[in-house]
Amino acid sequence: MDCEDLKFPENSFDIIFDGGTFSSLDLKKAYPELVRVLKSDGFLIGIETFGHNPIANLKRKINKIFKKRTDWAESHIFQLRDLEEAKKYFNKIEVHFFHILSFLSFPFLDLPGGKILLKLLETLDKLLLNLSFLRKYSFKIVFILTGPKKEI
Repeated sequence: MDCEDLKFPENSFDIIFDGGTFSSLDLKKAYPELVRVLKSDGFLIGIETFGHNPIANLKRKINKIFKKRTDWAESHIFQLRDLEEAKKYFNKIEVHFFHILSFLSFPFLDLPGGKILLKLLETLDKLLLNLSFLRKYSFKIVFILTGPKKEI
């Protein structure tokens, strides 16, 4: 169903799950619909690729050149502005950040030493993620949106 024009009645869901689809949506249209169908004590949980990591963004641009990514997808990766937009529709936003550097090990996991590289980069990520100004460079985020604002 089109998330920007849901056919469900109001207050239909206790939980809404986003598994990486927000970058395919116009969130200014989708957020009001999600709030409409979410119960007042419900919540939305999302897992999204985050769009501020310069290394990941370079790969996205290369993928666009080679037609592995569309202009829309490349320009609509979930970002801080999308969390800010969510504040118009939800009273509480909780965000967890993952993979500042460790995602670089993913292509090497099946090679000798790949899992060691992952563990090393995950340890470095834990240190980096303690510095709040670096969190926006995470490759993935998990967010929980609660307290849908029904009167907007």
